[in-house]
Amino acid sequence: MKNTSQHRIRQKYLQSQTGDETVRERHTQQKTISFTKTMYEKIRKAASEFEASFAEVVRECINRELDRFIDREKKRKQSQRNP
Repeated sequence: MKNTSQHRIRQKYLQSQTGDETVRERHTQQKTISFTKTMYEKIRKAASEFEASFAEVVRECINRELDRFIDREKKRKQSQRNP
């Protein structure tokens, strides 16, 4: 990952090129994950149907469900501590 000063320089460059103060550079970090065959097929089918990439579908699912997952797990842990 870029250090902070390099990131700021890149951020300013992107803003100057687009004129958009809200531009954010996307950092890519690759991880290997596995899916069941059924889950893989559902994601692939959605990507194909809506002309999106496999990664876009996965990111959208994560964006929509991650906060819900975190809240659920916090509640579960809290209930285990306070029976």
